[in-house]
Amino acid sequence: MNAAIVQLSLCLVFAQPPAASPGLSNQQRRDLATAQDDGEFREQAFYALVEHVRGWPAPPHSPADSGEAIRLAADLNALVGQPEQYRGELCRITGELLQITALGPPYENVSEWFVREDRSGTPVMVYVVQPGAGRPERFAEHQHVQIDGRFYKRMRMQARDRQVRDYAAFVGAYPVALATPASRPTSTAPAIMPSRGLDLLAVLAGPMVLLVLVFAGLRLWIARRNRGVQDRHALQPRWMPTPSEVDEAAGLPDDPAEALAELRRRAQSN
Repeated sequence: MNAAIVQLSLCLVFAQPPAASPGLSNQQRRDLATAQDDGEFREQAFYALVEHVRGWPAPPHSPADSGEAIRLAADLNALVGQPEQYRGELCRITGELLQITALGPPYENVSEWFVREDRSGTPVMVYVVQPGAGRPERFAEHQHVQIDGRFYKRMRMQARDRQVRDYAAFVGAYPVALATPASRPTSTAPAIMPSRGLDLLAVLAGPMVLLVLVFAGLRLWIARRNRGVQDRHALQPRWMPTPSEVDEAAGLPDDPAEALAELRRRAQSN
């Protein structure tokens, strides 16, 4: 009898469902409803979400283990366009990690991530919470990651290109590094290769431009010199002999008038 009771107790223990994160409490929902879209994160709504996420169970469990629906392909346009209708909903973000920024006190264990979502290519913001006291896993830019988080609000801020943009913002925890999709290489290679090619082109272009300028100057100098010679010949009267004709003009009369007449005759005969 006692053995049967012990066996039944063990079965009940091992048959228990995995630990699951509790849903948002009523107070947390009220705090989240006060979120100011397009403003910064320092508000009660953000604090409520951070405290909620800190209570999530550690992997391999997921917040969705509690049976709560999770959006695996969230409509980012809808989240940004009507944020008040989706606040607090559980979503899964998968994409390329673009930037990590650590927050200051009192959120020393929270970092701001920009992730380019896979399906749409749209950047989103995820405030990643380090729930425990353990050493956080290190992530690098351009890694392919996956994060579960609750939708927080619409954030409006200036991007790197100095354009003001709207972003869907989430608060989550326990990011996972994924293998980079074979169909889409990381953005580091395209970003580096063109710049190296431009640097090489700039190095080669200097000597080539110099040679072109030298040849152009030389051709211009030769053309001007030939044009000057032609102009001098054009100014000479047709009856005057060229230097070669003078050298070959042998047997001219000694009398200057007769010699000049002879030269005119020879020029007209030529």
